[in-house]
Amino acid sequence: DIYAPDIARDLPVVMFVHGGGWDKGNRKYVQNKPDYLNGKGYVFVSIDYRLLPQTQVADQAKDVEAAFAYVRKNIAKHGGDPRRIAVMGHSAGCHLTALTGLRGGLPGVAALVLSDVESYDLVAFMQAGKRKNIYGDVFSDPAQWESLSPTTYAGTRVHPPIFIAY
Repeated sequence: DIYAPDIARDLPVVMFVHGGGWDKGNRKYVQNKPDYLNGKGYVFVSIDYRLLPQTQVADQAKDVEAAFAYVRKNIAKHGGDPRRIAVMGHSAGCHLTALTGLRGGLPGVAALVLSDVESYDLVAFMQAGKRKNIYGDVFSDPAQWESLSPTTYAGTRVHPPIFIAY
């Protein structure tokens, strides 16, 4: 979903990745973000990704990367600047944003805005006995912890500016 001010032209863009524990939520759960960001001179885009159990977290990350590529290619038609796209995620969407952004799956992203998740370092988190609630179910395979941990990719390339709210 694309929310743009009436007379949008070359505006910066915020692409939002919703939360929901990797198994629920959708692009409609944006609260007041579109109105607020449109009022500040941004185009706001909210995306969907396939949910568990019909898919895996690794495929959800690929969905986020595909959505970013689509937005980057098409946002100018809606008044957005494809060179100035920040990706913002909340909860599970935060994990997916951090993972895709740090591993290089969002080429040309201007910034990452990360809000409310405990899964930046799944290896440390799970080994520390934090296998609670949804994390134990979603990340049940220890063989995937490293590849699905955003911190695995920190320092592996030049990263965009990152704002973390925790």
